[in-house]
Amino acid sequence: MRIILKMEPEEVEELIQRFDEYIERRYREKIKLGNRVITSYDTVRQYKAVARWILWDFYIDLSMPITREQVIKVIQKLRRMRYSYSTCQEVYAMFRNLFEAMGWGWDLSIYHLGIKPDVREAPYLTVEEMRKVLLQAFTSNRWNLRDKAILALVSLGIRPHDVANLRIKNISTEGDRVVIKYTPCKHGVPGTIRILRGIKAEILKDWLNYLRQRFRKNVRYQLVDVREDVGLPDDVPLFPYRAIGRFGKGLFKGYPRKIPRPISRPVVWDVVRRICRAYLPPIPKRRLEKHFNEISERYRGRFITPYNPYGFRRGIVTERLNPERKELLMDPWKLKKLMGWRTLQTVLRYDKWSARDVAEEELEKDFYRSIDDEAGGEEDGTGQ
Repeated sequence: MRIILKMEPEEVEELIQRFDEYIERRYREKIKLGNRVITSYDTVRQYKAVARWILWDFYIDLSMPITREQVIKVIQKLRRMRYSYSTCQEVYAMFRNLFEAMGWGWDLSIYHLGIKPDVREAPYLTVEEMRKVLLQAFTSNRWNLRDKAILALVSLGIRPHDVANLRIKNISTEGDRVVIKYTPCKHGVPGTIRILRGIKAEILKDWLNYLRQRFRKNVRYQLVDVREDVGLPDDVPLFPYRAIGRFGKGLFKGYPRKIPRPISRPVVWDVVRRICRAYLPPIPKRRLEKHFNEISERYRGRFITPYNPYGFRRGIVTERLNPERKELLMDPWKLKKLMGWRTLQTVLRYDKWSARDVAEEELEKDFYRSIDDEAGGEEDGTGQ
């Protein structure tokens, strides 16, 4: 019978020191773990913080060397303590790096931990609600062209941060289509492509034409390199700040010495909120998001409603996973690619039906694929 000796505080200090040295070296020398490298020092800081938290708070549950079973026990304990699935992913990735730093063998997949991703229960817009808002907003004179263009992009499920920061270099026109190629924030896949057709494409083309007219009026465009298909330079924001109304008359003055700054994310939220409230019931369905305060021992929270860009985003993903929506149902792997996510786990957070079980059966067929995809993309500051 093998005797397992519990870890001592001195050993915790040694582990943390070895871990810090290894993670710093991984960052400096671009050492791959699996098929990923660390490209952001924010990832290094996050790993160090997680290592100190776990090793000091849970060292009584660990031994030297740490075993596979102990890693599983710690992560399952965190889940029972109601830590989020993404936090468990970070702890899992930290342990994988720690094992590599110490030269211990690693044969554990995150799919073998016995924990399930969080399911997004926040309210969302149904297909019927989204269609109603889009149809009435696009055919109404109540909203300016910029607001309609913002709504067209939000209706694709693009995050408000990404909508606000799109530039002309991300846009191209191909016949009756408008193609958007960008890298989504929060661990998105570089080169994600979204395509607008029909009335959405027409609205975006009209907005591009408005920007082109303002550019030609206020800039000596003959001296500036512009794209042939859109007639604008690549570095111009798709939604410049103060581009409409009386402020729009001076748009692009001083270019290229002075490039207009883009709108902010709250502007996107405000536009979508106002349009939704105009065409949907005044009191939306909502959910109270609760946070437990240990000091006062009571719950505090805020109401979440679907009348915002994430109401569209949650609705698009959730409705496409609903087996009752035969005309919309999409395979989780295809939905992952459509939304520009790196891992299937992000899709499954929105799944309330059987798509989760089918997808997990596919995941278990390839252990090495699950190892490589386990904790999100490091290139955006998270992961291994």
